[in-house]
Amino acid sequence: MRLGAWTLRVFTASKVLALSAVVVLAFLMRRGDWANLRPFGLEGPGGPEALPAGAVALALSSVIWTYEGWSDGPT
Repeated sequence: MRLGAWTLRVFTASKVLALSAVVVLAFLMRRGDWANLRPFGLEGPGGPEALPAGAVALALSSVIWTYEGWSDGPT
């Protein structure tokens, strides 16, 4: 087996094992709280209005820019 293929398999296996360990430890520790799954914009004094739509649009503009560039790459 070539060195590159062996290295790839070793690193992939270590990443899979590390991710599996995180998942298993999350269930074993049982320190979670259902409150962590609440939407972040619903807390605070302003409620859902605490997060302006303009701020979301501005944050997502870079995502739209990224996908637009991706679609033009292969052509």
